[in-house]
Amino acid sequence: MNKDNKKTASVNVFDLLAVIIFCAVIFIGGITTVLLPDRDFSESENTTLTTHEDLFSGNALKKLFSGEMSDLAGKYFRHQFPLRDKMLELRALADMLLVRYETSGVIYGADGYLIPREDNAGDNYVNGNVAAVNSLSAALEKQGVDTLFALAPRPCDVLWDYYPSAYSSKPLEKVRSLILDNSEALDLAPVMRAAADKGEYVYYKTDHHWTTYGAYLAYCEIMNAYGIAPKAISEFEREVASDAFYGTSHSSVMSPLAEADTVEFFHYKNEEYMTEIANGPNFEGFYDRSFLDKKDKYSAFLGGNFGLLRVTEKGSEGREKLLVVKDSYANSVIPFLAIHYDLVVVDPRYYRESVYALAIEEEVSKLLVLCGTDGITDANTYLVLNFGIPQE
Repeated sequence: MNKDNKKTASVNVFDLLAVIIFCAVIFIGGITTVLLPDRDFSESENTTLTTHEDLFSGNALKKLFSGEMSDLAGKYFRHQFPLRDKMLELRALADMLLVRYETSGVIYGADGYLIPREDNAGDNYVNGNVAAVNSLSAALEKQGVDTLFALAPRPCDVLWDYYPSAYSSKPLEKVRSLILDNSEALDLAPVMRAAADKGEYVYYKTDHHWTTYGAYLAYCEIMNAYGIAPKAISEFEREVASDAFYGTSHSSVMSPLAEADTVEFFHYKNEEYMTEIANGPNFEGFYDRSFLDKKDKYSAFLGGNFGLLRVTEKGSEGREKLLVVKDSYANSVIPFLAIHYDLVVVDPRYYRESVYALAIEEEVSKLLVLCGTDGITDANTYLVLNFGIPQE
């Protein structure tokens, strides 16, 4: 056998061996996936996983012929594949070694920041959401309620100095300008950007939310807009509630090299407040510390998101009431606002009653709509604010 034939035979053996190993891994992985108990939830990814029950519940034949069964089966094997978490970590390491800027829609920023890439957000929902906010504000202003629309920026709106050069075009300003041009909105981006430019820790590195210090800056801007002096930061005792927080951006990337974030609670003097969740538990203060032992540590603020809750100062009567219409960005701002007001807090993602009627029933004196920019751009979340507004 000449050299060329030997070389070809050697290559063919290695190719065949590679195919055999690949098929064996897929076969063994598939069999193991089916035999091992299903996981309902991935805490590391903070997401619900597809299970056997999802595959075969309901009309299985209808799912089979519609193609839904095929889609669910693909999700099932991706979600339940053995060592899934380790595989995702390995992918993140490979992306970093190959100097890729992005994994699963998350940009690898400077100084360890994992920044959700949202430059594809459109303005399809903006006009309807902003119109609904304006309608509620106009109707309540006729009832003597002072209103304010405060727009929380995303990390990509603030952390410009931390972007790789490939993503430095700041494409989201068009969407933000559209929102602000159509509403009397308080833009919180400039104060956040100024702090971030000075290297201050205003956004978590592994999550899309602002830090408690970032929430404090937002609180100061809101109170100034209401003409009320905010409390100085020196008046708060700062508690490090956790130094092991890995947030939503990390859940998408699963990089084993990511640094954990620090979650702080700011305590004002002898705070004595009660959080009351509609149709749910009540607890003293603002924090559900059980979440500090879980992946989703940001939910320690108010215990997560609920359609309706109230925050009141214990033992006080006759305090001014503020109605807060919000998404999760506001959760870490609530403890600051509660210093000045009793709060009625509505999350329109889960509340299905008339917010206007609630405001009148609760006799609120102020309305604050505090939401993330993506809440306005990515879904029709705020159309519910139109419900129950009297027609002229």
